[in-house]
Amino acid sequence: LHLGFPGPHSPTEPHPEFLERYRDGEEPLPLGEAPVPTWTAEARRGYRAYISQIDHQIGRVLGALAARGELERTVVVYTADHGEMAGDHGRFDKTCFFEGSMRVPLLLAGPGIRPGAESQALVETLDLGRTICDLCGVPPHDLDQGLSLTPLLAGKTDRHRDEVYAEMGCDRMLCDGRHKLMWGDPLSDTRELGRLHLDKPVAIAPSPPRLFDLQSDPHECRDLAQDPLPRGLL
Repeated sequence: LHLGFPGPHSPTEPHPEFLERYRDGEEPLPLGEAPVPTWTAEARRGYRAYISQIDHQIGRVLGALAARGELERTVVVYTADHGEMAGDHGRFDKTCFFEGSMRVPLLLAGPGIRPGAESQALVETLDLGRTICDLCGVPPHDLDQGLSLTPLLAGKTDRHRDEVYAEMGCDRMLCDGRHKLMWGDPLSDTRELGRLHLDKPVAIAPSPPRLFDLQSDPHECRDLAQDPLPRGLL
């Protein structure tokens, strides 16, 4: 069973019942040094309310499974296709490789999965196909390029991938868990012009190279690609 909720996504219109929970809450400022529009706090509270609304509906599904006696033998996977910048670095929505847009939730529960375990291993959503097939005991598609997460989920290892790679339009991202490189390659984008929703057609300049150390700079505020090379490396 696949449940594809439309949110949390713009337009951010949570039910008033859930928005009321956050209406008077203090909202932290976005990350980065970009100007903050006056409506940012309200938008961020609305985003939180939208997440709570979806969580409530997922709770109803899990409750129905439990009532039928099916929950203990059901594999549940909770994830998303992208995040939300929510004002960080002066950006909203997605279409970039900053952490707010790229890092998504991934929660799994069910047979063959350690309960209560948390992992910082590098994974890609591409890995979910083989993982679900393994957990359900069926062969994966021959062309599936993912790597099954079952050894990680069973506690047999604490590592999965050495790095993760992503691309969107003519932008690219490579991350080894500590260092993240983001850059644009306009020659690789062969889509027809005009599809601006999917980021940068070839007629628009690519993103400049950016390099971040996520260990010392988890909020991606210091672009190492702009630092001059140390004298000993020249």
